[in-house]
Amino acid sequence: MHIYMQTRVTEYTRPVGSKCKQKLLLAAHQHTSTAAQQVSGRMRPFSYLCMLLNILVMAEEVVAAKGKFLYFAYGSNLLDKRIHINNPSAVRKTHAKLEGYRLDFAGFSRRWGGAVATIEPQTNTHMWGAVWELGNEHIESLDRQEGVQDGVYSVLQVNVTSENGRSYKCRTYRYNTKAPITGGSYGDLPADRRPSPLYLETILRGANQSHLPESYVKLLSSIKSNGHNAGMTLDQLLQNLNLVNRKD
Repeated sequence: MHIYMQTRVTEYTRPVGSKCKQKLLLAAHQHTSTAAQQVSGRMRPFSYLCMLLNILVMAEEVVAAKGKFLYFAYGSNLLDKRIHINNPSAVRKTHAKLEGYRLDFAGFSRRWGGAVATIEPQTNTHMWGAVWELGNEHIESLDRQEGVQDGVYSVLQVNVTSENGRSYKCRTYRYNTKAPITGGSYGDLPADRRPSPLYLETILRGANQSHLPESYVKLLSSIKSNGHNAGMTLDQLLQNLNLVNRKD
């Protein structure tokens, strides 16, 4: 009996570097030796094939389609209504984890009335965000939104990993003023580094919309705001931002 397996490619993928290939081949060889001993027992050939296919999928790096780029969002751009104001081509691909960084807050935004999100390197920790695919025509608008030309944020290239093990090489941004570690919990943020209630609401809405892990959303919910009253709802603020963008 012949078994035919049909797969549909939904994303552009490429193998990761040569070192990983060597590890993959070694793992496949080890699994082959194990399978040879177990095929006559508990492990069936089809199960073994599925296992190897799973290893191969986890070794893939997802890259953007031609004329597009991938962007890792962790702040207000988690929310579709926010990112689409300046970057209408954005399509959410998945949610993913960034290892070796923590979410933090720094600076002051007059638009939001408080500190804004940034990422800071820290060992033995990770954070979550959304992976968006955008047209190359929106690199400039995304940079402008993040204030790159004014020295507010800097561009970084990071590798993030989805829950199914796929790796995504993404563009992201880091605030240029470093945020020192404080206390170990978001409840310990000093007053000058606390975001506004509207900014937090944007992040939380976007986190739920992006299906970030429940434990991480709970962590985001523990962040203390600065209590600044903007005198408007989030939807009104986003509408105002949209009007300003049209004038620009």
